[in-house]
Amino acid sequence: MRSLKRWKVTVLIFFFLQMVSLSVRAEEVIILEADTYVVELGMEPVEADLNISYSGFIEETDYNWAHQASGKMSYIAVGEGKTYIRLQEYVYFFDIDKQILIPLCNRPDCLHDKETDDTKKMECNAYVDYSMYNCSLQYYQGKLYANSYSRTVDVNQENRTATVTFNGEMLYELALDGSSRDVFPVQLENCGMFMMHRGMIYYTAYETNRRTGEPCQELWAVSVDGKKKKMILRIDGEAESFFYIPYGEYLYTMVANFSENERYGFYMVYDPLSGELYAKQIPKEQSGMIYPFDEKMCSMTESDTLYQFNLNGTDWEEIVTLKVSEPEKFGLESNPKGCLWISMDESYLYRMQWSGMWNPNMQIYDLDSGEMIQYIQFGENEYCMLQRIGITDEYLFCGGFIQEKHKIYWIEKEHMLDPDVVLYRMEQFPDET
Repeated sequence: MRSLKRWKVTVLIFFFLQMVSLSVRAEEVIILEADTYVVELGMEPVEADLNISYSGFIEETDYNWAHQASGKMSYIAVGEGKTYIRLQEYVYFFDIDKQILIPLCNRPDCLHDKETDDTKKMECNAYVDYSMYNCSLQYYQGKLYANSYSRTVDVNQENRTATVTFNGEMLYELALDGSSRDVFPVQLENCGMFMMHRGMIYYTAYETNRRTGEPCQELWAVSVDGKKKKMILRIDGEAESFFYIPYGEYLYTMVANFSENERYGFYMVYDPLSGELYAKQIPKEQSGMIYPFDEKMCSMTESDTLYQFNLNGTDWEEIVTLKVSEPEKFGLESNPKGCLWISMDESYLYRMQWSGMWNPNMQIYDLDSGEMIQYIQFGENEYCMLQRIGITDEYLFCGGFIQEKHKIYWIEKEHMLDPDVVLYRMEQFPDET
C-alpha cells in the first residue's frame, strides 16, 4: 500500500481574556497532501488494512442510500411504506397512487402552504424554514428530520421595514401523522447536508479555516443525544469530488480532484465506536462518486468507469464502462455529457445528468454490458437542480426544481424501458388553468 503523504502542523491559537491577558495554545493538525488540495484530519489516521464486513440494513436506524444522495441534499424520504417530500418550506406526504401532495400537518384551522402571514406559517406542523445551504429530509426511527435555520424577524410598522437575524442551524423533528413538529436538541452549525445513522448524525459544515482564513468544508460526527461530537476532516483547496455515506457500522468517504494536475484521491473509513479513521491514498483514475452495492463499495469515475472494491479499500475491480453505441437511436448527436448522479439496483445503473444546470435527463444502463438502453428527457432548455435517482421496488423518483418550480418526478419501473415511457411529475404550486 502506498504510504500516505502527511505531516503535522503546529497551530498557535490565541485567546484574548478580558481584553488584557493573552493565552496561547499549540494544536497539532494532521494533514493529507494531494497535488491541488489538502485534507486536514481530526485524528491520526490508521494505515493498517481494516477487517470490515457489512452488518446488514436496519430500516429504522440506517441511512437509506437507495432513497437519497451520496453526501448531497435529498428532498425525499421513505418510511413505514410511505413517501415524504420536502418542497421549499413545507414537508408533504406524497400519495403516489392518487398523485397528490398533502401537507404534513393535521391542524384543522391551518392554511398550510396557502398561508401568507410569516408568523402563522410557523404554526403549521409541515413548515420547515429554508436551510442556509442545502435543504434535506430523512426518515429515522419513526420520525422525519429536516434541517433549517433559526431566524428572528423584527418588523417596524412605522417605517415598513423588517430586520432578519439568523440564529444558527437546527433540525426539526416531525411526526409522520402531522401531529407535531419539534426542534431537535442537537444543533448543526452551518449545515449543508446531514445523515442520521445508528445513533450518529454525520453532516458537512461550510466554515472558514482558522489556520488559513480560507473557506472550507468540514465533516462532523455528533451523537443523536449531542454528548459526543468530533470533526472527522476538513477540506481546503480544489477538491471537486467529496462524497460520504454511512453503511453498516462505518462511515465511508471519498475525496478527489479530476484536474490534469492531480494524481491522487483519498478513501477514508471512520469507525464511530472507536473514533478511529482509516485513510488510504488511491489513484485519481479510480476516484469518484461512491455508492454501496452488493456488500461492497463502488466508485463511478469521471471517465464513466465503474469500479467495485472491498469496504476497506482493497481489491479494486473494474466492473464496466458506460457507453452509448447508438446515440442517434435516442435522438442524440453524441454521448450525453455533464454533471451526474448515479443509483444502482441488481440489473441496472441509473444516471441523472444535466449540462451546465440545463436540459436534465435520466439515463438507464445495462449493468452487465454498460450500454445505455433508455434515455428520458425531462424538458427542453430548462434550468434545473435535481437530486440523484431514488429507487424502490416499484418506482424511480427524484425531487428538485426546474425553471424555478419545485417538483417531484417518478417512473414506474415495470414500464421504464418502454419506448413511450411515462415520466410523471407534480409541482408544489401547479399553474392554474
